[in-house]
Amino acid sequence: MNSTSGTVGCGCAAFVFCLFMGVTAISLGVGAAYPPINRIAAPLVCSGGEMTYKQKVTNPLPGTTYVSASWKCVDRSGRTTPIGTFPLCLYAGTFYGLLLFVLVAPIWFLARLRRGRGATAPPARFGGPPGAPPGGVGTPPGIRRATDSHASTLKSATWVREIFRD
Repeated sequence: MNSTSGTVGCGCAAFVFCLFMGVTAISLGVGAAYPPINRIAAPLVCSGGEMTYKQKVTNPLPGTTYVSASWKCVDRSGRTTPIGTFPLCLYAGTFYGLLLFVLVAPIWFLARLRRGRGATAPPARFGGPPGAPPGGVGTPPGIRRATDSHASTLKSATWVREIFRD
């Protein structure tokens, strides 16, 4: 897999993650504490009417508080119809997820460029793409980089030397 397909795959994963966070964290989570944030979905769930919500706070036991909000669509004739939580949060959350992606994607992309992930240099541990010199990419000529097996041999030799030291 080349670096371009890795970038596209990570970008798609970031997009799906932002949509998920828009629905769950922003629309459901923040919307539970501050219901008017979900009014952004009014054109889709209540076209031609006005969205209203009723917040109900109950204290069934000492030390417990339950807060619930119910949304209704009031059309021009005054008829009210209830709005389900799922469609409301799905539409509002999709909008907030897209907004989150627009805010996060440039920061993520600039961080990838700054770290050099989009560059041609592979991680040093793997030694480079097939056909690369055995020392890995960026190793000066004539110097061979120790592989994992060499490093473990050196560690064991050092351990043995420390045991038999006078």
